[in-house]
Amino acid sequence: MNKVWIIGSSKYVPCMPYLMDEEYATFYKVETFETRIEAKNAYIVAEQKRINELAKFLDDYKIERKYPSDFLRHPYNSILKDLKYEKIARNIITILARTCDTWRDLSWEEYVKERQKDEDELSLILTEKGYFDIVTPFCKTVELAKLFCPTW
Repeated sequence: MNKVWIIGSSKYVPCMPYLMDEEYATFYKVETFETRIEAKNAYIVAEQKRINELAKFLDDYKIERKYPSDFLRHPYNSILKDLKYEKIARNIITILARTCDTWRDLSWEEYVKERQKDEDELSLILTEKGYFDIVTPFCKTVELAKLFCPTW
């Protein structure tokens, strides 16, 4: 009796490849695959489809972002259109999320102290001062953060 790779479908484990006797595979009317690679590829395609459907659902279901921890992803396409400013803004939001997750004015001294937990070299942190001064007003409230980067 031959063993074949099949893709089963269940509401709990969608599209998982597994090895089964050929006669059972035809009995359950599931798709059979000759090689394990084809089964894995089909699983990857099914998972990608599931992820895309979930992403579409999340886009349709607009979650109200209220806290700095809701803004932890990188602010692509900010109004300043510069990666350095975006990096500093993300650092500020990360610090706000880590230090009580509330919107507030962050001082330069607190920024340096918190950044030293992430970055060892103080000289690299001190070069961020000019960028910090320009970006920090945008990181005080939810509305200003959304103004800084609409995709945030």
